[in-house]
Amino acid sequence: MEKYIVESKNGKFAYLNNSPIAYFCTEFGVEESLPIFAGGLGILAGDLLLEAGKQGLPFVGVGLFYHYSFAIHVPGQDVVLNGEEKLDPAKAGFSILKDAGEDFLIGVEVGERIIYARTWTKVYGSAHLFLLDTDIEINNKEDRDITGYLYHHNMEAKLLQELVLGIGGVKLLRRLGIVPSIYHLNEGHTSFAALAIAVEYTHDHPETHSLASAIDEVKKNIVASKHTVLPASGVFFSKEQFSGVLDKYLDRHNVDYNEFFVMGKSDTDGGWFSSTRFLIQSIIRGNAVSILHAAFEKKVHPHSPLFGITNGVNVDRWRSKDWPNSPAKEATDEILLAFKTKKRKELIDLVRQKTGAELDPNAMTIVWARRFAPYKRPDLIFSDLERLVNIFESKEGPMQIILAGNASYDNEEGKVLLDKILGLIFDPRLKGRAVYLPGYSIDMAHVLIEGADVWLNTPIRGKEACATSGMKAALNGTLQLSTSDGWIEEVEWADKGWVLPAEDTANNLYEILEKEVVPAFYRKSEGVAMEWASKMRNMADRAESYYTTDRMLNEYLEKLYFPK
Repeated sequence: MEKYIVESKNGKFAYLNNSPIAYFCTEFGVEESLPIFAGGLGILAGDLLLEAGKQGLPFVGVGLFYHYSFAIHVPGQDVVLNGEEKLDPAKAGFSILKDAGEDFLIGVEVGERIIYARTWTKVYGSAHLFLLDTDIEINNKEDRDITGYLYHHNMEAKLLQELVLGIGGVKLLRRLGIVPSIYHLNEGHTSFAALAIAVEYTHDHPETHSLASAIDEVKKNIVASKHTVLPASGVFFSKEQFSGVLDKYLDRHNVDYNEFFVMGKSDTDGGWFSSTRFLIQSIIRGNAVSILHAAFEKKVHPHSPLFGITNGVNVDRWRSKDWPNSPAKEATDEILLAFKTKKRKELIDLVRQKTGAELDPNAMTIVWARRFAPYKRPDLIFSDLERLVNIFESKEGPMQIILAGNASYDNEEGKVLLDKILGLIFDPRLKGRAVYLPGYSIDMAHVLIEGADVWLNTPIRGKEACATSGMKAALNGTLQLSTSDGWIEEVEWADKGWVLPAEDTANNLYEILEKEVVPAFYRKSEGVAMEWASKMRNMADRAESYYTTDRMLNEYLEKLYFPK
């Protein structure tokens, strides 16, 4: 196959022509019609890809194409794939890489067999997205199912996904003639890319006699981002558990399996291999996704090398097309309030269409929308129903809440939480004031972030690494009501929203709603909610001036990729 060209017309990045940034991630949330993501990680990857393409940065994204998206929990049903029919990348503008008219295939050696993958690709400006796909006739059924859905609940299938992504992705770039200047690996799920890069180095430098030596040579071009302090960011396995899968691959490439295993092993974890630990051993630099996240990583892992680069969101993608055509700080009170009134009504219309529930288009509307997980505490606001009902019918004016998001099928605690929320929603005291909106998607997220008056975020402090959904809402003048976690820790909130204390959070949530949030929403001067509009303006201005992928990408370039 001819050399694949990745270059930019932007002279600023001419030095990276044909030496692009290679960004590996298990999920990419770019297209509404291609929901191959589970949450914030995938949306962030999509935001960054689009930003790089817009700026003219030579950039390649490497991921997997999942035919059935991912498995979510729907009460009363068995496994539900987030997409009832097979997804078709062609409908989203993707095409299959060809070589002389035939599918361009990559082979990944696993045990005694080779797993083959074709590649779907689409170009976004100067950014190219490659998605590997094993569902092809040359593979057996087990191997075709590897890219069935995201984060497979079967441990061996999940490991095979990570091998295809890491090893297959590096092979793909090599065979296309793409020589990245930097490999940017996201989470432990992508750590096998570092292994593959080292293996390729031993091929080119046969005098290299150990994996550690090869890693030392290649790590100058490998960086990583860790997006959570939680252990679910990679896989864990015993030395024996997958020796039949990995040891034969390594043996064929003259790499000692025992040496490889030691690089990801910790005696504190009972001698298990951690793909995240192996990743950290294989990089020159790594970042946490907020300043506070980096601090908590140090608490959990005292020798953590991670430093903070706070995530951002893509303004072009997430700011409403109806937003006033001017910087937030220049928009008048009347224009901002009219915008929010219009968008709140659109949100209430969506709720009616999806659920049949009738909410009040003029009531202050709180939204909690994200993945259901215990540390995110979606049920916190329902801790005292009697008190909540009283707030709903406040003397200043009514309040209502909309919840949205999915629970992963293999997360039992998340499933229990969603079931609990659904049970609470049907309490007759909450009728017309609380609703769960099913079918969470990119399109729905737009309606939620634009229509909400208040964005509620209630994680246990230190568990939510960044929380970019709040940034998206902030771009649209939605005020924040949150525990001080992730990016929230970095902002002075006196004129933009409210911060919840880490202690006695539920009681303080009610106190702040009763005494500050609801009164501020309904307080008017000369018929205009000037105080609320001012907070909207300040919130949107802060978001657009700093919490963007424009700033994040520049920090990647200056601090993570090419520090001086």
